[in-house]
Amino acid sequence: MRTSSNPAPLENPTALLSSSSGAPCVPVAAVREAPQLATATVTELPVRAQLQAATETATNTQTLTQPADGATWRRFHNHGIPEYLARRYWWAYLWSVSVWFFDHAFIINTILFGNYYKLMRAAISRLDPTFDGRVLQITCVYGAFTPSMAERMPNCEMHLMDVADVQLQSSRRKLRVAKGAAAAGATLSRMNAETLAYADNSFDKVVIFFLLHELPHDARARALEEAMRVLRPDGQLLIAEYGEQGGTHLMHRVKFLRNTLEAMEPFLGRFRKENLAEKIRATATRAGKNVADVFQLPVFGGFYRIVDFTMKPATAPNAAAQSRAGAS
Repeated sequence: MRTSSNPAPLENPTALLSSSSGAPCVPVAAVREAPQLATATVTELPVRAQLQAATETATNTQTLTQPADGATWRRFHNHGIPEYLARRYWWAYLWSVSVWFFDHAFIINTILFGNYYKLMRAAISRLDPTFDGRVLQITCVYGAFTPSMAERMPNCEMHLMDVADVQLQSSRRKLRVAKGAAAAGATLSRMNAETLAYADNSFDKVVIFFLLHELPHDARARALEEAMRVLRPDGQLLIAEYGEQGGTHLMHRVKFLRNTLEAMEPFLGRFRKENLAEKIRATATRAGKNVADVFQLPVFGGFYRIVDFTMKPATAPNAAAQSRAGAS
């Protein structure tokens, strides 16, 4: 059994903006630099006090009074929120009204052309229900994905991070009504996916559900580097995302439809042109790990996909040479 009674070790206190769980924040093991979040501190409060503080902060940042320059997004560009998120997605993820609106099952399922539940079930089916180790979900997800994942693995130690308080509050409310010890004991922490506060090799599983296409290219690369860093050498990386750009799906072939979607998702076009499997392999190599197996499931004719990476420790060159020499 790999579950520990201690929370996942934190490596960088400046990257952790706040934490909400039944247990206090853990002692710091080592410090990694995160200049863009240098003013953040580790918060050690009871859950009720944490949520109250988060609510007050979110309330302050949700005011839609028009600033002098007419840019509403600037009202959300604070408390560690990246500029691209505030500028491009304040209306979808940072405004409390939109969080309430989009978190309805009908809405999110409509946005995904009726494929939300299919994607959710397909992703969750890749998780072992007997798993009792440590799992990290990188950023919150609209709908029932997070509580369903917790109920799928009731004995796991579940961690969830997001840079937005309003998203963490929403996820906490959903986990409160979910069944099982994993949901009840879940640790929610506010941090940036590009500078995770966890120590190296902290998690057995890392789950990313429809995040990557919403990150600029450089931010996406940093988030993947961080995901791979905190994943154990024999861990599992599970990703649900848009499929690669192809020439067969209607949404790819019709320019008007393609351009309309990419107007709403400004970073999607470049993401769909990337080879995700190769990018993950390269990222793993830099982290001293290897991809042992890749499972890919196309959804909605390949417009979406589930990609499941099984990792293995990298074999040192001298060790491999010695193994071949011994065999000969």
